[in-house]
Amino acid sequence: MKRNDGIDILRAVAVLSVLLTHIGTYNPSGIIGKSLNDILIFLNNNLIWANQGLHGGVIIFIVVSGFCIHMGNKSIVNKNFLKIYTIRRFFRIYPLLIFAIILGYIVVIVSKSTYQDIFAEDIIFLHSNLLFKDFLLNFLSSIFLFYSVLPTAPPLGNAILGTVIVECMLYAFYPPIIKILNDRWKILIFFLFILHIMSFSLIYFTSIEPTWVQRNFFTVALYWWLGAYSAELILSNKMNDNTELTKKNKIFISFLIWIFYISFSNIFDFKGSHVIKSLILAILISQLLTWVILIKQKQNLLIKIFVFIGTISYSIYAIQFPISYLFQVYLLKFEYIQYFYIISYIGIFITSYICYLLIERPSHNYGKSLSKNFI
Repeated sequence: MKRNDGIDILRAVAVLSVLLTHIGTYNPSGIIGKSLNDILIFLNNNLIWANQGLHGGVIIFIVVSGFCIHMGNKSIVNKNFLKIYTIRRFFRIYPLLIFAIILGYIVVIVSKSTYQDIFAEDIIFLHSNLLFKDFLLNFLSSIFLFYSVLPTAPPLGNAILGTVIVECMLYAFYPPIIKILNDRWKILIFFLFILHIMSFSLIYFTSIEPTWVQRNFFTVALYWWLGAYSAELILSNKMNDNTELTKKNKIFISFLIWIFYISFSNIFDFKGSHVIKSLILAILISQLLTWVILIKQKQNLLIKIFVFIGTISYSIYAIQFPISYLFQVYLLKFEYIQYFYIISYIGIFITSYICYLLIERPSHNYGKSLSKNFI
């Protein structure tokens, strides 16, 4: 599907939420911008990531991904669909994914210090004296998507890529599922809901790493297909009425779900409550998508900034963690840590834009060009 300002704004909100959380994790006193950073983290944790389970920004990305995949591919379901789809998805995701995995390895080795994986339930320390076979096995496990279905280690030095690997597995299952689905959407959603609950139950009945349980293929498939179902409603013209009254009704419903999400997240806190909260957020995003894509945005400076961030959001997401850690290591070494926030944000945006220009966009365009031979 063609780029849409509303979708890119949602992507921008998601990646800024994730970025803010990761950079804000390093938060000692004396750093310029600490007070503002604390305020932003407070707002993020209470408005977007109120579920405190799987990161709210990640949930937004997953739902939007399912929506965009279905919107962009249902129209090309023909005898060459699998070839077209596979080529486009591979060149859209894998070149940057491989670069980001290797970047994580380089940072672990170059930093010559312990690397704290902030995503782990228990802190994992990775040392620069890891053997070559450790990196090789981790690389193979990552590119063949083992992490998405097995509780293996995420990419060393860049654990955030674990969710990208899970999305790749979701992409892989889209063609066979959509081929046999027809109009049995309610059955599919119900089946995925049961799978979702069963996956989460592993936290309580096994010793499997809780972080992996929250973001494996079996858990997040429901979120992804909720996004795809929203796209189906639009494509089937069931929700394509774009009158002012209808738009206002959709916006009002989204607002009510958002208020319910925040209220439920802040009032109720019991073991496993984050499962319900995360699902409410996924439903909210799927509802947002049914009208956001239909609105023609009026371009102003703020919207242009968010659209730009949304455009390069995959690059930001993929490289932010090792880059920010590298800044942290060397700013501490040269005693300039007070500039951590300034340098990290500016450095990540610049580096991400370069990655977008040199890796993400060229490989994406190449995939689209290559797939034209099968249309």
